[in-house]
Amino acid sequence: MMRRFLYLFILLSIPMTSSFSQGVKTKGIKKLPLQQASYFPSFGNSNHEILLTGPQFKGLSIYNTWFRKLTPITDEEGAGADPVIDQDGNIVFRVTTYERGRKVTAHKLYSSGSKNTPPVDYTAPAEEIEVMVKGKELEILKNGATIKTIQPAGERYYVWPSLSPDKSKLLFTAVGDGTYITDLDGNILTRLEKLNAPQWMNNKWVMGMDDEDDGHMTTSSDVIVVHVTSGKHFNLTIESEEIATYPKASSKSSKIVFHNPKGEVFTLKIKLKE
Repeated sequence: MMRRFLYLFILLSIPMTSSFSQGVKTKGIKKLPLQQASYFPSFGNSNHEILLTGPQFKGLSIYNTWFRKLTPITDEEGAGADPVIDQDGNIVFRVTTYERGRKVTAHKLYSSGSKNTPPVDYTAPAEEIEVMVKGKELEILKNGATIKTIQPAGERYYVWPSLSPDKSKLLFTAVGDGTYITDLDGNILTRLEKLNAPQWMNNKWVMGMDDEDDGHMTTSSDVIVVHVTSGKHFNLTIESEEIATYPKASSKSSKIVFHNPKGEVFTLKIKLKE
């Protein structure tokens, strides 16, 4: 609670000028009426489709907020780790198996147009530009081939790397140091201080969480949205007592979804002002 008051005091103490126009409007937090604990929610290609998983990313389901209907997709291990829905409504997800003690990851596709049809094996096409973690470096790939490796924040462990929608910038966290935005050569453009699980909302905004723990469990967490150019932070859940973890935005950045440690899932309507 003290952290919330301190955060609010800092925000109110920042001088505002007439030239600063960025902002975020919010419209209430709404809890989804789910009958089971669910985690790491993310949107499909519409605001009313939400992908959900269980503890440790086990299984995958899709919840339709219009009809309040939960449809199981699979109960495989690892399926809930960053699944995606393509423009045709097909769901691509990862599955994790172990062969002779070695971890093996593969992809499967669930076709939305084929009811009661199990997922099939799927080979994801190589993206034109990708970023991956390689030890204490970030690896930039083009059409599946490595074109460079960089250490923008020095020799550190890197997590949560991603490319901006226009493929011109990188967003990542250097463990123990902070979250950064750089160009593809690793030149630092913005340092965002603490912003865990960061992700792009669009080319002008990023989001993540400001979380605290006691070494065993998360004790507090807020949804933070940041304007890329100005570096201005907006705490969207400062007035809520919910522990808001791992937020994800809808494709048009008009809605955010997150879960709390108890497996309850919430949505939050927002409006970004450039």
